[in-house]
Amino acid sequence: MPSSAIPAEFDDAQIAEATSAAAMKIVLERKVLKKNDPAIDFVTDVYATVAVAYHRAAGVYTTDKGMQELGTAAVHVLTMASSYIRAHRSEGTYK
Repeated sequence: MPSSAIPAEFDDAQIAEATSAAAMKIVLERKVLKKNDPAIDFVTDVYATVAVAYHRAAGVYTTDKGMQELGTAAVHVLTMASSYIRAHRSEGTYK
């Protein structure tokens, strides 16, 4: 199993906490990237949003539909940001 995979026996709250921790690790690693680059700042902010959303969701993830939706929305924003960067890198408009 890859080190980033979440064990199958984790419950929803444990998955939310592991997702939060992984997103926060990425936020901290991204702090050394080029400053004042809107795309880099945007993606870092998205990871931070995911970290906070899933951290908050971990406690009530299984019982609170609103928190589940917040976590899902944060993941969608992260996916869109990642797709945006990949598309612009392949076009040569993002460095």
